[in-house]
Amino acid sequence: MKGKQQGSSSALSFTQIVAGLSHHLNNPLAAILGYAELLLRRDLDASSKGMVELIFQQASHCKHALQSLHGMTSQPTQEFQAVDLRSLVQECMATKKGEFQAGDVNVHLDFPNDGLVTQADPVALEQVVVQLLDNALQALEGDSKDKTLSISGFHSDGWTAVQVKDTGRGIRTDVLPQIFEPFYTTKSREKNPGLGLTICHSILDEHQGSIRVESTEGEGTSVTLLLPDKVKPADAVGGAAPILAGRKILVAEDEPALAKLLGSFLTPLKAEVVHVNNGLEALAIAQQSQWDLIISDIQMPGISGIELYHRLASSDSALANRMILITGAARSQPERLLQDAKAQLLYKPFSRSELMEVISRVIAERPPEG
Repeated sequence: MKGKQQGSSSALSFTQIVAGLSHHLNNPLAAILGYAELLLRRDLDASSKGMVELIFQQASHCKHALQSLHGMTSQPTQEFQAVDLRSLVQECMATKKGEFQAGDVNVHLDFPNDGLVTQADPVALEQVVVQLLDNALQALEGDSKDKTLSISGFHSDGWTAVQVKDTGRGIRTDVLPQIFEPFYTTKSREKNPGLGLTICHSILDEHQGSIRVESTEGEGTSVTLLLPDKVKPADAVGGAAPILAGRKILVAEDEPALAKLLGSFLTPLKAEVVHVNNGLEALAIAQQSQWDLIISDIQMPGISGIELYHRLASSDSALANRMILITGAARSQPERLLQDAKAQLLYKPFSRSELMEVISRVIAERPPEG
């Protein structure tokens, strides 16, 4: 029998699970991404560069998976860009070429010759496409008939669409209504924790789009991604780092790997960086000298980064407003505690460019001391 399922718009409540994952994963993930980015700025041989690029790419997938889980309970603000879906799909297919060949899968690609462009987060969409390819490959496993995977792109009633269709075993009608539920899976949990389509649904929600699944048991499955058709003009991308020579920056971070990473980002730009690993120590030092910028983790021994902000705001509001607070928590938590604050928030894991963008906003109007 044939069934059709579209992702439900109702909120899925597993905030505590997401918070626990974030607490354990965001710090090491931030370090992996940061140091991979630093290595990619070096003159590496082709083989080493390829391996580091793969590390960075896979860590980016993990980052977006966590962000997508956060999106289940709070809608994050994203910076999108113009993305050619044909090119993105081809890149995803290239990573699966060996699996297609090993499984004797016939692959057909059908996109407009001039490309298919939408406004999106390319890394997040790549994660969705790779997940759909993995699902299709699993559906085609052990199938003796002709194994065919068709991927097409087209415009449909004001939407930009990507359709992934396989001739695999299909989905039972009793299973179809549950496929977007978190941790639901018909496979071994060791191989599949049941979050793939849940994350895909969340990513499409963030893009103001939708994901639709049609399946006939024994005949195959078709998954369609619908994205807004209108493409906004691409914003100018500034790759230059802010001018930090002579700037005095206080870094309060108790995680050694992240503290070292921040120093590696900032000191080559000739900033004067002082590091402490305790909130109370950060408060004392901040009150003893002039600082162009304070970067503090929110979870700190002594006092938290949020309490550090409020104590500084009560004595030196200008200094408190030159703070960047780093967090791996779900966005709704620190934003709720800092509703009236002017400190900038930076979410783990972050890239060098994301850090520099936030720093630029904080110090753009402030000349270096002296």
